[in-house]
Amino acid sequence: KDERRRAGEAGRRVPKPPDGRVQQQTRDVISVVRYTDSVYAPFYYLFMEDDFSICSNGIEAARYLINRATQFSNDWMAIRASFGLNGIFMHGEDLGAFATYLERHQARRPPDHLATEWFAGETVEAAQYRGNRTHIGFRFNIFRHNGVVSTLRRAGTAASLPGCWEPLGENTIFQVESFKESMCPSDDIWPCTWDTASCNPKYQVCFPNGTRPLVHAPQRIPWEVDPIATIFSPHAVAPDRPHLSATDG
Repeated sequence: KDERRRAGEAGRRVPKPPDGRVQQQTRDVISVVRYTDSVYAPFYYLFMEDDFSICSNGIEAARYLINRATQFSNDWMAIRASFGLNGIFMHGEDLGAFATYLERHQARRPPDHLATEWFAGETVEAAQYRGNRTHIGFRFNIFRHNGVVSTLRRAGTAASLPGCWEPLGENTIFQVESFKESMCPSDDIWPCTWDTASCNPKYQVCFPNGTRPLVHAPQRIPWEVDPIATIFSPHAVAPDRPHLSATDG
């Protein structure tokens, strides 16, 4: 309420708070995240909704993507490879802090919005936890949305959402988390890595050295030809880690 009042005084529009159903979904996510963290302690964690399925070559793409992101910044905050509360990869060690953030802010925004807000450091609290870490945006959507009705998305929007291996840009997800084709025309992750990664406060990505060339990168997916039919490089393999867990929302 205080936030909405301050926004009104400043002339800014604040979306209507999530209703009881959405807040319950947030609490369900919190429970699953905390349970998985305490029982399995995964090294990586993948968020998935129950009306999504992984695309052809999606498992290989996930391994490739984690490896690419880790080569770029081994302490990445999150990797975005789909939309909604789906296709978000996190480090297991961050799950407790993320669950606490969801719990504190569940009455303010839906869980998928809070996820982006948190890993992009868009609030003081989130920015303090994030520090100088970065988040990664993949060029493509690697999950298929199978549903029509959703707690988080309005009915009738399915036709406008990206399908398998279609671009995942600012028209689908928030600008701060999306792949920027204008900045990275020859790359498949953002921040750009095949040339250099520049300090860019607008997109909340900044490295101490200003620019940072990527070395020893795995061979990227030759997406200009046909990403679905790609035979992935044998070098595009994630480091040996414990199992990957997923939230089934």
